[in-house]
Amino acid sequence: MSSLLDPLDCQCSDEHIYKIASLDFNLIVVAKRLIGPKLAKDIFDKVELSDQEKRDEVFETWLKVKGPNATYKELVNLFETLKCAETANAVRMLVVSNAQSDGNE
Repeated sequence: MSSLLDPLDCQCSDEHIYKIASLDFNLIVVAKRLIGPKLAKDIFDKVELSDQEKRDEVFETWLKVKGPNATYKELVNLFETLKCAETANAVRMLVVSNAQSDGNE
């Protein structure tokens, strides 16, 4: 049995949440599931924010609320549940490319 932590079980990095926020998915559905309907509504009601700023804020809020439980695995599972296979794979690729670059240092 391996004692190594699965990279998907790691907390999402600040750098990666902005890349993930830019991917193609239904933000309203994802936001409600990640941070709850109340927090999601609070963000969507901010008319001064652009669509991308709202996307960024959803993931920033998720990271703050969930802390170390805001993992790549949680995102992959959510995107797979929502039938967003391409987005789930994009999240996996971020983790894989990050793990490979860490191993080359």
